[in-house]
Amino acid sequence: MAKEPKGSTSSATAASVVIPLISSVTGILLGGTIQYFVTVTTQDARLWAELRTKAYVQYIDNTAKLALQDPAKKEEARALRIAARYAIGLYGSKRVAQTMAEYAPVEHLDATTEDIRRRVVDLLVAMRDDLVPQDQQVDAKTMSTVIFLRAPVQPTAR
Repeated sequence: MAKEPKGSTSSATAASVVIPLISSVTGILLGGTIQYFVTVTTQDARLWAELRTKAYVQYIDNTAKLALQDPAKKEEARALRIAARYAIGLYGSKRVAQTMAEYAPVEHLDATTEDIRRRVVDLLVAMRDDLVPQDQQVDAKTMSTVIFLRAPVQPTAR
């Protein structure tokens, strides 16, 4: 009988232990890395959505407060609306920012004309579309009826 070379049994045993060990460690590291990036991405998206929602609500809330008669409350509402506008510039969607830019020249006016009402409705529809799922979106006519209690003369196309 031929003799086996010394150490061949131990090297085979070492390889049978080391390979599964390396595979396990690699799997743990890879899984942990993937979980970390998924968690960070999800948290970033959630934070972004919260900031955007807060900015939209603050803007709408303080625009509505401008209808109040108390001058001190109007000044506070104007200041808070400006802060919300900045936040929308930072966190708002592209469509909302563009719609707000179109609305800006008449923002200080009361919604007394159809053009101003249309711009208000367009802005609110853009904000809603940005915040809710596709199947929960509403058209401009519905939004106008909700906000102004009547449909616009010429609803904007979506």
